[in-house]
Amino acid sequence: LVLQPKLTLEINKAGSLEFTLPPTNPAYDYLNKLTSTIRVYQDGEILFTGRVLNDETDFYGRKKVYCEGDLAFLLDSYVRPFDFQRTGTGTEGSAVIREFMQMLVDNHNSIIGDDNPYRQFELGEVTVTDSNDTIHYSSSEYKTTSDVINEKLLDTHGGYLRTRPGVNRTYLDYIAQYDSAATQTIEFGSNLLDLTKAISAEDVFTVLIPLGAD
Repeated sequence: LVLQPKLTLEINKAGSLEFTLPPTNPAYDYLNKLTSTIRVYQDGEILFTGRVLNDETDFYGRKKVYCEGDLAFLLDSYVRPFDFQRTGTGTEGSAVIREFMQMLVDNHNSIIGDDNPYRQFELGEVTVTDSNDTIHYSSSEYKTTSDVINEKLLDTHGGYLRTRPGVNRTYLDYIAQYDSAATQTIEFGSNLLDLTKAISAEDVFTVLIPLGAD
């Protein structure tokens, strides 16, 4: 039994899980930070896979646990400075994207090592394409695999990162569109319990001065 579970899922984000363990829970003393794997199931399907990031214990011995999703594993590896350039055959624009993703996944797995297979990935579906069938990415910095994927792929080509449980490893997909849509009706007071509207003026500007050729 866990108390006050809260699951947060976000597009292209690791997501998070929070819950409270009473001292009587059998797993109370067996959750280890960064190594314990936590899964959330609904109707037999896995909704969330992650690891324990931190916890805090209150006066009554109840342990509040915070977990991050498996996409956060990509923060554990770094990519050395690189220059990656590929031109495809023109028949499948996703081939060059897949090759770049494969390089990143292989590099991630080699850094994580076989001692931590639960933090490794196997590249799954890649359906995002490049319109020119040519990519040229480079970096002179040491960045996490997560940062490289976000900057070089998601910010440039769009698409969605998705993880799926496999037999020995987790599949990492990079897809242009999800192949299914939720049919659930959103109803306030039923499955929509709160709604907040926020307006910010942080990005408002009053003058735009274009600079360039005469």
